[in-house]
Amino acid sequence: MTILRADNPSFSKGRSVGITSTWVAYVLSKGELVLQLAAGDQLTLGRVRLIDSNTGSRLVLQIPGVTNGMALDIAVIADSIALVGPDHSVSVFKVPEHWDKDEPATELITHISAAQPDVEGTGSPNRVEWVRKDGGSYLAIGGDSGVIVIKPDQLKGERDLTIGHLESQNKVLKTEGVSLQAYLLLLS
Repeated sequence: MTILRADNPSFSKGRSVGITSTWVAYVLSKGELVLQLAAGDQLTLGRVRLIDSNTGSRLVLQIPGVTNGMALDIAVIADSIALVGPDHSVSVFKVPEHWDKDEPATELITHISAAQPDVEGTGSPNRVEWVRKDGGSYLAIGGDSGVIVIKPDQLKGERDLTIGHLESQNKVLKTEGVSLQAYLLLLS
């Protein structure tokens, strides 16, 4: 389990690397973007590269709608990756556990816009963490003042989701001055 702390309610830099037993993911940095430009590649931000540990095959994911900035946080489990975009949106992708060719098929499970966060809710999302609960995988989404826990698979196919909508449908756990880790342990 990765420890996610919110002792200081102001935003601090999130994780830029995630590792499972079969693949590694990392946020593409500005340095790599310079190399892309030098090679004549199209410049796109909000990208994350995954590499299969056994084959070295690569996969690049693009956070929907992001044209400026890098992912703020990343959380991984064996078959999924959750990302917080530079616009504070949250995207969840289903990825294969293994792949032997570059760019295997992936699926965007959900994309949650940061628009309309509730003043009394989480605030703009800046952290994500996977939580095992009742035999399933849930995603904790944390902002400056709270966290909500969702089951991404239940949101599959829903469009135009906002964090404000999810806050109205789920209990917001307040985190001001409290470790998010404590809330995650309560949920386990």
